[in-house]
Parts: sequence; C-alpha cells; structure tokens
Amino acid sequence: AIDDPLIDLGWKRQVFNDSETEWVRREVRVYCPPSVNVLFVRIGIQGTGQVMFDEASLTVEDPLPAKAPAVGENLLAEPGFENAGNAWEYSVPAYRGMRIAVDSTTAHTGRYSVRCESGAGEYVIARSGPCQVICNRALQGKRVRLTAWCRTDSLKGTAYTKIYCHTMRGMFQVPQGHQFSRTTDWTRTTLEMDVPKDAYSVWVWCVWDAPVPGTVWW
Repeated sequence: AIDDPLIDLGWKRQVFNDSETEWVRREVRVYCPPSVNVLFVRIGIQGTGQVMFDEASLTVEDPLPAKAPAVGENLLAEPGFENAGNAWEYSVPAYRGMRIAVDSTTAHTGRYSVRCESGAGEYVIARSGPCQVICNRALQGKRVRLTAWCRTDSLKGTAYTKIYCHTMRGMFQVPQGHQFSRTTDWTRTTLEMDVPKDAYSVWVWCVWDAPVPGTVWW
C-alpha cells in the first residue's frame, strides 16, 4: 500500500562472485536500532550456477561502537566500481532488457564504471540504479555530500543522484540533484543533505528512471 509503514533501519549484505571455492565462512553484522520489530535473513544466489550453504546461525552480539567519520572521508565502498561492483546494491525492476553491469570499456577515471540500460520504454517508470546503504548512527546530525560523475547516451529519460535518510519517524529526503538526459559527456554532480538526528540508515543512489531507451554510466 502507499502508506506501508515498513522502514528499514539496518541493512548489511555481503556479495561474492568467486566462480569456485571450498567452504568459506561468510559473516555480516548489523546494529538493530530501537523500534525494530522484524528481521529478515536471506542467503541465496542471483544468476546461474550452484551454491551450497551449511551451518547457518543468527546470534545476538554486543553492539560495536559507532565510528564517527572524519570530515571529507569517503563513506562509499568501492566508489569507482573497480572490484566488480560488489559493494553496491543494484535496483533492477523486472522489465525486459533491464541491465546494470560493471563496464570495462568506459570510465571517467580508473578502469571501470557502472553501465545502466534497459529495453523499450514502459508506461510505469521505476527508480533504478546502483545504490549503497550506510548504517552508521554516528552520522546523526551530520551534513553529507554526495558527489558522482555521470555520462549518458541517447537517454530518453532522466538520471540523477538522490539521498534518503531512514528514521523511526519515516523516510526523509531532499530534492534530486542535477538531471541528465539525451547525450552528455562525463559531468560532475553534487547533492547535500542534513542527516536527521534520529536517522539510522542513509541510502545513497545513482538513479535513472527506467525502463526507457538509452544508456547511463556512473
């Protein structure tokens, strides 16, 4: 429903794409803020191949202290998509031709970027693209700045940056950043937001509204 009260206040996922391994211990941990009343635990596979899991456990641990970031510190993991993009979440609505993948043929700096594209346009447009979730209660009351470089080719829609902050009172946001469409060369875009004093997760998005014809690189 439009008024669905579900708000994620904690989020952690570990992605690995080794083609073949022996048994490897994988572990994530997340801080559960006050008011949390549902936990989702998932293990699985995306794509083709085979994976086996065994001896799974969910335990309660003492919370680690929140680490206050230094001014100017980059809070994004793998900012240049140089490690297969595994540190990023990819929102890919279930439309034909939707694709987000690391691209080794185009980059602003380094060797890689992330390429977003879809098939033909549809009547219902969905927010799509790479994002990261930063769960650090030490960000409460801080001001954050999102900076990214964007390139587009024949895009018949819009691409932009976005920040969402999730609190016990709901989700807060600021208007989207610079909008890109049609064909543009690499362009720097910046978006700033004051994190609410009761925020527990900050979602950082490089968005394109899809499906629409055209290609976006971040």
